[in-house]
Amino acid sequence: MIISSLHESYDTPPDIPAFTGSAPKKLKIDTMSDALTNAAVAFANAFNTSTSGKSSCTSTSSTLSPSKSTELRMKNYEQLRYLQNLYDDGILTESEYTKQKENILLSLRNLC
Repeated sequence: MIISSLHESYDTPPDIPAFTGSAPKKLKIDTMSDALTNAAVAFANAFNTSTSGKSSCTSTSSTLSPSKSTELRMKNYEQLRYLQNLYDDGILTESEYTKQKENILLSLRNLC
């Protein structure tokens, strides 16, 4: 910066940042971990609301962006398909299947 005449002193820091540009891109692993974290929060909230008997929207779902909400919905649909496959293969009993299905559907309802 001193060479380019943007700053005159070696002793004091410059008033402008040394590097300018856009923020670093978010890595795919960070995006995936954010999605999984949000899915886990939605699932936990669905479980907590099912035990307390509340059916209103959760506070975390109102702060989610539309794309995150869509991602969570798609993950819930995938969980339903996977659950159906487990039931069809005889791995889950009917009571286990209906209990898990209700949990997933409740989390879908809470996403609003």
